[in-house]
Amino acid sequence: MKKVSNRNPFSSFFGFSLVTLLLIFNTGLAQDSAAETEAAATTEEIVGGDLVKGKQLFNQNCAACHSLNRKMTGPALANVESRLAEEEGLDKDWLYKWIKNSPAMIAEGDAYAVKIYNEYNQAAMTAFPTLS
Repeated sequence: MKKVSNRNPFSSFFGFSLVTLLLIFNTGLAQDSAAETEAAATTEEIVGGDLVKGKQLFNQNCAACHSLNRKMTGPALANVESRLAEEEGLDKDWLYKWIKNSPAMIAEGDAYAVKIYNEYNQAAMTAFPTLS
């Protein structure tokens, strides 16, 4: 009795091609993953802080009133430090003071603090005196 093969002659070629493509793409993805890990480590070194704790802090204290890229109850926070420096001539110390006690700055008559207060319907930002 003669054995009949049900295999298509091209099936071996396509199977080999599929395996080869999967190996190529898998290698490429592994390289991307290594690059992402390296980039994340570099970012943490540049920032100099704990990114997970920073995100948690933002979500607990800031996200209710602020977004990164659009105005909400308060102003957008993307690049806030550089925007304050370029547009208003204010430094990081002014921003820290504002975050810790904006109502006091408004009461003292700080020009930019009063401007922000009036721009956002005279709603003072919650004071966060324990933030460092």
